[in-house]
Amino acid sequence: MMRTKCIFFLIVIGEVLTGIGNNVIAATSDIEGLHFEMLLTHMDAFEGRIQEQIEMINEQIKTIATEIGFSKKEIKAELNEVRKMQAGMVNKIENIEGALKQITDEQMAAKSALQNIRNECTKKEAFLDMMKEQTSRLRGIEHDTVVSGMQQIIVDEKKFTVYVDSSNVHGLGGGWIIFQRRLDGTVSFNRTWTDYRDGFGYFKEEHWLGLERLYHMLKSERHELLFVLEDTDGVIAYERYDNFVLANEEQASLTVYMVKKVHMVIMD
Repeated sequence: MMRTKCIFFLIVIGEVLTGIGNNVIAATSDIEGLHFEMLLTHMDAFEGRIQEQIEMINEQIKTIATEIGFSKKEIKAELNEVRKMQAGMVNKIENIEGALKQITDEQMAAKSALQNIRNECTKKEAFLDMMKEQTSRLRGIEHDTVVSGMQQIIVDEKKFTVYVDSSNVHGLGGGWIIFQRRLDGTVSFNRTWTDYRDGFGYFKEEHWLGLERLYHMLKSERHELLFVLEDTDGVIAYERYDNFVLANEEQASLTVYMVKKVHMVIMD
């Protein structure tokens, strides 16, 4: 009897343990399922939060991109404005440089003109001094303070030799410049225009002073003209004009003003 009980007890215990094991396995499965569901729930929540952050980041990126776009436009506009300002400054600088060059050129031209004026003034001063000296010499000739003979005169900045007659044999004063002298025909007066322009002959004998010299003499100041004619019988005639002028070579004319005419005939 005792052996039978033991077997039965073991059998019962085995069944009990088997049931408990099944329950434990079932409980374990339930726990694992619950844990997995909780894990999925957490994962869903985490994914939601991640998605929210991603969306937030995307919005921030869009905002930043928009701001960058505006900044690019502003920077581009400012860059264009800076370029315009630079172009304007370059243009102004070029204009200033051009104006400075023009001023420099004008200053150089003014300096050159001033130097030319100074040179001209120096020449004029020298010419005035020369004219004063010449006037003094001519006055001396006019007042018969020099003897008859060849004299050096400077007229219109030109220096040349003339023969001065101060004998006053005709009673009309001394200091007459002999422009033409004809005595015995030793010098031919059948000459070219060039000879009459430049002069020919010998001062103490027969000669023609030259139209070029006469032109400059008459141009410098007023002169009188005296003709003295003497024939082979000793008859002398005089003709005097108080003013006359001679045109230049292109005009080739002679004008005589007969304001005061003196005519005398002297018989030897």
